[in-house]
Amino acid sequence: MKRQIWCITGIVFGVMMLICAVLVPAHFRAIDLKVIERAGIGTPSLIQSGVDLVKLDETGAARMVRRAARLLKIDGHDELGVYVARAARLHGAPSRNVDSLPGPVRDILSLTNARPIIESLIDGEVRHRVVAGLKASSRPAVHELLKNMALTNTTQFPPANSAAGQPLETAITLAGLLVQTDSISSSFRDKLEFLSKHANGGGSIALLEMVYLDLFSLGKRLDWSQLTALMRRIDTTITLQSLASSVRASGDRFPLLYSAAILMDQPQPLATFLETFPASALDDLSKALSLGRGSLMELMRHQKRIYSPTWREKMTGYDPFGAFFYLILPGCGSAPGAWMIFRCVLFLGGASLLAFGVGSLAFTASGEDPVSLDRSRLAQTVCLALSLFLVLFASWEPFIVSQTSQKAEFPIRVRLPMVGSSSVSKLQTSIQPVMTTATLTSLIVFFVLQALIYIWCLAKISEIRRQTAEPKLKLRLLDNEEHLFDAGLYLGFVGTIISLILVSMGIVKPSIMAAYSSTSFGIIFVSILKIFHLRPLRRQLIMESEVQP
Repeated sequence: MKRQIWCITGIVFGVMMLICAVLVPAHFRAIDLKVIERAGIGTPSLIQSGVDLVKLDETGAARMVRRAARLLKIDGHDELGVYVARAARLHGAPSRNVDSLPGPVRDILSLTNARPIIESLIDGEVRHRVVAGLKASSRPAVHELLKNMALTNTTQFPPANSAAGQPLETAITLAGLLVQTDSISSSFRDKLEFLSKHANGGGSIALLEMVYLDLFSLGKRLDWSQLTALMRRIDTTITLQSLASSVRASGDRFPLLYSAAILMDQPQPLATFLETFPASALDDLSKALSLGRGSLMELMRHQKRIYSPTWREKMTGYDPFGAFFYLILPGCGSAPGAWMIFRCVLFLGGASLLAFGVGSLAFTASGEDPVSLDRSRLAQTVCLALSLFLVLFASWEPFIVSQTSQKAEFPIRVRLPMVGSSSVSKLQTSIQPVMTTATLTSLIVFFVLQALIYIWCLAKISEIRRQTAEPKLKLRLLDNEEHLFDAGLYLGFVGTIISLILVSMGIVKPSIMAAYSSTSFGIIFVSILKIFHLRPLRRQLIMESEVQP
C-alpha cells in the first residue's frame, strides 16, 4: 500500500510539473501574447502615436495611422481624424525645397492634397512641368536620374521614350522629386545615385528598375506627405523592396503595415519580419499595434510569431496556476532564454515522474517488487520518459513542427505596357500549418494507446517471470504472447490506414504527420519493449534451461 501511495504521489507531482511547464510563457519559435501586452504598458498607444506625428508635421502619416486605428476598432480614432483634419488645414503649405518647381506642382505636393502622388504625376502636363523644374536643379543626383529616361535596355518597364513609357517616366520623376526635396535618407540617396550612374554608363539596369517599381507601387497608394514620411525612414533598397512587396500583398490592411513602419522609425526589422512570416505577419502586427508602440518594438526585437492560447485564460483564473503564471511573466520577457530552459526541465521532470510512477504502479499491481529493478527495467523507464517528454514538448511548443519560415518570393518583375493596365502581380500562397488541433489530438491519442499497450505487455512479462514454472515452460509462455508483444505494431498500422482513408474521403484535412505518427509510435514502443526488456529475459531463461539437467 505504501508503494502504491508513493507511485500515485509521483504521478500527481509529475502532472503538476507538466501543467507548470505548459503555463511558462517562453517559447523557442514564438513570443507569448502576454509578454507583448506587458511590453506595451506605459508606452504610446496607436492614437497617441498619431497625435505625436501631427506635432512633428507628419500629418499625412497621422492620417494613415488613423485609418489603421479604425481597422483595429480602437477607441478614439474619430477624434484623431478630426485632429488630423484640423492640422492639415492649418499647415497645408507646400513641401520644402520645391521653390524651383512650378506653382501647380507645389500645390500637388502640399499637405492638403490627399491624392496618391502617382495619380497626380501620371498626368502628362503635370509630369512635364515637374521634369522641367527638375532640370533646373543644382543637384547632380537629380540629373543622373533624369538621364535614365533615355535608357532603352529596360526589362521591367517599357522605355520611357516609347509610346508606353509613361510608368517608367513617372517613376523616374517621382524619384527626382524625392531627391530634390531631401525626402529620402542620405544612404538611400547615395545608393540610388550609384545605380543611376551605373545604368547610364551602360551597366545593368535591373536593380534600378526594381527601385522604380517599388516607388511606383508605393506612390499608387500614398500621397506625397505619406510617401516622404516613409521614405525618410528607409535606408536601403532591400528594405524598400521588402516593404513594397508586402504592400502589394496586404490589400485593405495596408494602413496597418504603413503604421508599423512609421512607428518603427527604422523599418529594417519590420522588413525582415515581413519576409520571414508573410502569411501571419499582418495578424501579429495587428495585435501588437492595438497594444501600443512598446508591444510593436518587443515583437520586432524577438522576430517571432505571436502565440496566444485561449485555454490558458481559464486556467490562470484559478490559483495556484494564476499566481505561478503572473509571477514568472516578467522574467519571461526580460530573460526568455533562461525560462525556456526552465520550461524544458519541467517537461523532462514531469515526464520522468509520470513514466516512473505509472510503470511502478503497474508492476506493483501485478505483484512484482518495483524496488528490485534491473538495468533493463531502468532503461525501459528512461526510454518511456524521454518519449513522453518529446511528444509533450512537440505538442505544446507552438510552431515547433511547422515550417522553418514562411518565406515566399513575390514576383515583382512585371511589364507595364500602358498606364491603364499598370499592375503588379501578386503571389498568392496558401501556407497550411503542419501542427493543427486535429493533428495534435491524433498525436496524443496514438501515444496514449501505444503507452497503454506497452504497460500491458510489461505487466504480462512480469507475470510470466514470477511464475514457478521451468525456464523452458516460461520460454514457451513468452512465445505464446508474441502476438500481444506485437500489438503496438498492429495498432500503428491500423491507425495509419484509418487516417489515410479519412483523408482520401475528405473527412479530415491532409496531414502526413497525423497519418504516420501511429506507425512511428508503434515501432518505437515495440522496439523498446523487445530490446530492453523481452530480449534480456529470454537470454536469462535460455541460460537457465541449459544449466538445468
